Amino acid sequence: MGLKEMLVYLRHEGGNKNAAYFHPTEDKVEHLKQEILKRRHYQSPGITQKHLAKEERKKVVLSLNGVPLDEEGKTLADAGIAEGCVVTFVVTEKLLGIKKSEE
Repeated sequence: MGLKEMLVYLRHEGGNKNAAYFHPTEDKVEHLKQEILKRRHYQSPGITQKHLAKEERKKVVLSLNGVPLDEEGKTLADAGIAEGCVVTFVVTEKLLGIKKSEE
């Protein structure tokens, strides 16, 4: 039995475009933050999970219908995220840039 995936939209706060991502319902809120980090500034294909540190994830604030999603350990379902939901995010501090030579 495989994990059931659902479509979740991510939108930068104040933005007008949604980015669509499929995530298993058992994924945690921190996985959405990791997805944002990968797309926002970790464009190098050699980036590994060690670069998606908790300190960087703290710079990404997620909300659903105006309510902050503070608990990274909650599953998407437990956080109230359902199929087709739009999760907004804001990056509160400058993200660290990583060059291939630093890997």
